[in-house]
Amino acid sequence: MKLLTATLAITLGLAFFVALPLMFTKFKNYSVYLFLLGTGAMIAICLLELLPEVFHMGGIISLIIIAISAFFYSVVHLFHKHHHEHDYQVNLQALYLFVGSLIIHNFASGMLLALSYELSAKIAHTVFIAIVAHKGYEAMMLASILTQQPLVKFKNFFLLSIYVISFPAGAMLSILFGRYFNHEVAMIISSVAVGALIGCLIFDFLVPSFRQLKNQPMHILWIILGFFLTQIIDF
Repeated sequence: MKLLTATLAITLGLAFFVALPLMFTKFKNYSVYLFLLGTGAMIAICLLELLPEVFHMGGIISLIIIAISAFFYSVVHLFHKHHHEHDYQVNLQALYLFVGSLIIHNFASGMLLALSYELSAKIAHTVFIAIVAHKGYEAMMLASILTQQPLVKFKNFFLLSIYVISFPAGAMLSILFGRYFNHEVAMIISSVAVGALIGCLIFDFLVPSFRQLKNQPMHILWIILGFFLTQIIDF
């Protein structure tokens, strides 16, 4: 499969899965369950997919960058902890950071797809399958989370459009400036994004989910379902 065809196919797939929660408003009626599903999915995506993927790219150095990024996110979050509980704008800042991290990761995925075509057809095919395996669920999870927030539809559409466009933008940038955006640059971008996502996972997914579980312990089944659903889809 040619690079442009592969990029177009993934981009159209992202647009399709992003549109599902926007078209079916009943998603909002199950916001708590979708959030718990998203928590389980984020655990699986971060620990079982992104961390191994980035470690394979950069080894120990990538883990150090991830740790620094996660630490920076944690410091910023704790610095605003008091306001976080009383000022909704800080919650929105955390939401934008979460969305921005996924956009950066999606951008880096586009770069990796383009760079893989410079190595060999076999590697490019493997990268393409790996991206297809989890991007659809990732896109639907992001759109579901955004629809739960008190944002105007235009902002949701704008953020999700950037998310979708970031993938072909990363691929196109690698094609045009491949000699500058090499493997090391892609590794750094991916590591920073994964570090921020891990920080988001801890403070903006796990902590609120644990608060929910105090009142409804059986809701942990939704987290477990989200975790294993991600693995089934990837399989």
